[in-house]
Amino acid sequence: MNRLRVLTLNLWNRKGPWDARLSLIREGLGSWDLELADRIRAGWPDGPPRNQDFLAWLGRDYDRLAARTASSTRALRAG
Repeated sequence: MNRLRVLTLNLWNRKGPWDARLSLIREGLGSWDLELADRIRAGWPDGPPRNQDFLAWLGRDYDRLAARTASSTRALRAG
């Protein structure tokens, strides 16, 4: 069975602490992009394979980044 992972953001439009949320979104996604790119280059210097093993690794690394970021977003969810 094929699986698809999707990132969604509930932005509450412009209600609530928009400036804090926007800053966190930019910081979080920007650092994820750079970190994933660095890890891919380190693991596959000639470019990653586009196969199931690589996609499984990418999904696990995404989960790791999401778990690390979850603690910093809890305060915004409560507010």
